[in-house]
Amino acid sequence: MSKSNFIAFAIFILSVFFGKQSLAQGKIVNRPKADQFKTLYQKSAYVAAHSSSEYKFVIENNKLTVRQNDKIDFITLKSNVNLYYNTFYNNNVVPLSGSLKYSCGKGGLRSNKVFGNYEVNNIFYTDAKLAQYSTQLLYEGTEVTFKSTTEYTDPKYLTKVFFQDDVPIHKREISFVIPNNVEVELLEMNFDNYEIIKQVEETPTGIMYKYTCNKLKKQSTEPNSVGYLYYAPHFVIATKTYQTASGEETVVRNVDDLYKWYHSLTAQVNVDTDCFKDKVKELTATASTDEDKIKAIYYWVQEKIKYIAFEDGLAGFKPDEPQNVFTKRYGDCKGMAILTKHMLKEAGFDARLTWIGTNIIPYNYNIPSLAVDNHMICTLNHNNTFYVLDATEKYMALGNNAERIQGQEMLIENGDQFLRKTVPVNNAIANQIDRSETIQIKNDRLIGEGKVSYEGESKKDILYVSTNSKVDDQVSLFDYLSVSSYSNSDEVKVNNIPEANRDLPLEIDYTYVLNNKVSNFDGELFISCDWRNYLAEADIDTDRESDFYFGRKIYNQIQKNIEIPSSYKVEYLPDAIQTTIGDVSIELSYQVQNNKIIYTNKIVIPHGIVKKQHFETWNHAIKKVNQFYNDQIILSKK
Repeated sequence: MSKSNFIAFAIFILSVFFGKQSLAQGKIVNRPKADQFKTLYQKSAYVAAHSSSEYKFVIENNKLTVRQNDKIDFITLKSNVNLYYNTFYNNNVVPLSGSLKYSCGKGGLRSNKVFGNYEVNNIFYTDAKLAQYSTQLLYEGTEVTFKSTTEYTDPKYLTKVFFQDDVPIHKREISFVIPNNVEVELLEMNFDNYEIIKQVEETPTGIMYKYTCNKLKKQSTEPNSVGYLYYAPHFVIATKTYQTASGEETVVRNVDDLYKWYHSLTAQVNVDTDCFKDKVKELTATASTDEDKIKAIYYWVQEKIKYIAFEDGLAGFKPDEPQNVFTKRYGDCKGMAILTKHMLKEAGFDARLTWIGTNIIPYNYNIPSLAVDNHMICTLNHNNTFYVLDATEKYMALGNNAERIQGQEMLIENGDQFLRKTVPVNNAIANQIDRSETIQIKNDRLIGEGKVSYEGESKKDILYVSTNSKVDDQVSLFDYLSVSSYSNSDEVKVNNIPEANRDLPLEIDYTYVLNNKVSNFDGELFISCDWRNYLAEADIDTDRESDFYFGRKIYNQIQKNIEIPSSYKVEYLPDAIQTTIGDVSIELSYQVQNNKIIYTNKIVIPHGIVKKQHFETWNHAIKKVNQFYNDQIILSKK
């Protein structure tokens, strides 16, 4: 074959090949739809054009189950996309089928399906397992469909259903098919800011609820948010009863049923105190008061039992045996709670297991659902005072409570009955950070001595980090807490390594000589005295869906007394700021008193939250705060 004939033949073969490829693409690729979606979901590699979920309640063999059928039509908005979709299951949520195929029905899609334990940072979380479906799609506009069927073998484990997913959804449908002989309450959460259409269809055998919503963003927890349960549209499902030929069967009608089930699980735990009897005696031997005995046991569990979120099977709700936790020296929250309880009981105290939801959960026990709580602690009834003991909170003092459970409702065991109480809420001053310094200016350097004390959440965090650090890292930590910004030519000295004592404020005494905080221009001194600049650049994105949460209540105050050199006078001081934004207050000022400049910085955020309706006002205030920090004191020669 001549060279020219070979080239012509090759071109013919290639044209046939690419023609077939184009034909294949014509079946699996929808470029016009992709172009339309790209304008709506600009940052996404793929979206769910349509996502539907059906939850069908079925009674078979006198047993109620829920069958979940999902169908999601994906389309790629870029080329060469790795598409992933995750579903979760456990011992009570069983995957029956799952597939990922071309939407047109054409075969040949290569996809992977991997089943395994769900873990984060190598830590297993409850008995949750993950089924991950994935494929690589070369062409923009490729349409694939995911289908799956999952069965809830016990309907109490169907707790929440969300409209949003890990990818944007153009059209979302959720339906519940409930027979007449099944009692289910669907609680609609955070619907107000979404256009959700509800349809109800009654049939002779039952009722179907269908909800539709369009153009949903990808579900995610916004930074500095209490959690998406506060703003994401979703359902809480409370399955209460169902009728069979044998009569009415109860799932969870109310909080009494919820406690009854919880209590039945804890009653199954085999408790043997022999292995820690001697340890309890040792810990309490030198204690002179009941409070000292309680602290000795509570603090020992905090320090010596490692918290690890490994659970298996019903251990999502059933505690491990306390003797196992004691021997292994690790446990989840339930294991640490039950060990705390039985060590205290061994010492003669009335200690009880307690169920609670942390502050990422906005529900209380008025909703009879497993969705209400995610944590277990111990409570101690001593002289008719209830102490909240959460051993997972390292270096939390007796009588103080972690921010994440303050104000949350507790379900406290009381034999076959229960008590409902609320964790006390601390004022912001319980988290006080108080700093005071006296400063001299010599040879264009700041020479200072100061003291800073930490309470509450900050103290707890510092103690945890410092006691788990090497000596050199510990020194660096306390240097930073004393003077946050300094160079190698500066001198910073911490005069004490604070004692790891939960019951006292954490106090650091320090001195410093700083070379880069004073600038001398033609005899005028330009001075910066606050290099921590709290809340600098803390403006908030006004497009956020949720309130901005700092993670704790805030009560920070600083006072610095700067001696004015005898040959200088004050030429300029930055203008003071005093503003309130909702319940937040910010006070920044300089004042001259008795040949000293008094610098005051007081910031109080009583609930640790800036409400969404105050974002604009907040950002305006932060702009002024930044200007204040960027400004300087000016001293001039007399």
